[in-house]
Amino acid sequence: ARAGGTESTRDAQLVIPGVPFSRQAELDRLLFPGWSDAPSRELRPKPIFGWVLWARWCVIGVPLGFVSVTAGMLMVSFGAYWAYRSAQARVARISPSAMAVYQGWWKRRCTMTQLHQVQRVAFRQSFWHAYRGIAHVTVYTAAGDLHLRFLPAVHARELVDMLLYETERSNRPWM
Repeated sequence: ARAGGTESTRDAQLVIPGVPFSRQAELDRLLFPGWSDAPSRELRPKPIFGWVLWARWCVIGVPLGFVSVTAGMLMVSFGAYWAYRSAQARVARISPSAMAVYQGWWKRRCTMTQLHQVQRVAFRQSFWHAYRGIAHVTVYTAAGDLHLRFLPAVHARELVDMLLYETERSNRPWM
């Protein structure tokens, strides 16, 4: 494990590579007491998230298809697979005392924070997001930012309200 941050970003992170999922529960109990005992709620992005990821691959694959049809089809097909797996792997688990954000299927990453240590919460929704009923939430902590994108707007607003409430009502030391 390594811990540390860079001077420019002043982030504090703990990175533990190669932790299998069978050991993840033990690690969660050690770092966040009470995490595994409490019921948790899951938030997942709406399916449009996968389409947005796939569109990025199509921007490269379609023009490449004019040069080589096989290469273009492979690029678009691989992009569809990558987008599907990435969308399935992205989930936020929220318990009464902590939050864990899982992302990535190739390079899996789990970022956990305690709710009383949240510094700021931002809710963002453009006009086309409002039309689709989606929103982005950014949770700012001393260890870095947690980005939750393409959440259903109703659940995103509930999450923001809950995070702000838990931060304000807690009398636990922040650091």
